[in-house]
Amino acid sequence: MNKYKNYYIAFLDLLGFKNIIREKRCDDVVKCFDEIKHKSTVSVNETGLPLFDHSQLKRFIMSDSICIFIEIDVKNSLAGLISFCDYFQVRMASLEEPILVRGAITQGELYYDNDVIFGPGLVKGYLMQEQTAKYPRIILVKSLLDKWNNYDEYGMDYLSKHTFYDNDEFLAVDYLYLFYGLRNQHESWKRFVKTVEYKLDNEVDNSIREKYLYIWNDIPRAKNKAEREMDFNL
Repeated sequence: MNKYKNYYIAFLDLLGFKNIIREKRCDDVVKCFDEIKHKSTVSVNETGLPLFDHSQLKRFIMSDSICIFIEIDVKNSLAGLISFCDYFQVRMASLEEPILVRGAITQGELYYDNDVIFGPGLVKGYLMQEQTAKYPRIILVKSLLDKWNNYDEYGMDYLSKHTFYDNDEFLAVDYLYLFYGLRNQHESWKRFVKTVEYKLDNEVDNSIREKYLYIWNDIPRAKNKAEREMDFNL
């Protein structure tokens, strides 16, 4: 019998992707989606074991809309979904022409069967991404963490380190902290910062400016957090 299952759902939107489709060759666009399909498994330093069963992570992609989801009963499922979003944002930001990601993580019911997906959880995620996320960030509400109980200490540690409270009190996936911590000496980070600077120096469309201004204002917080972590580990 067909029925809904309960999932954690990340509904993501690739900002500016319509321009990429219009301006880039087909194989350049395919490279972007290769990034989505790339499997980054987060390992736990103390044990070297994966944080979660990556094979349980499902994907549904249609143009610039991406749905990533995992059943809530999977061990460390929410931490695993957030870790994917974390690394995915870093990979998109690391591209030669960085792509910004906006999205929302929710809990809800879905029906999923290969090329068929629907359910109230999908609608909830889409609306939260479209109406509430606003900026290039992936957000979730604190109550999602409060009622989540299928985790171990490593899952909780990842959640505490890789999310932060934004100015409007939504939790957000802290990809800038991860990006700077991993690649502050790499060309990809320097290129990303230069891209943000260039947009603010040249862009007159306020809807575009506010997206890059949000990132510009958040970079010092993420850098300070990453540098404190580096100092602590010395």
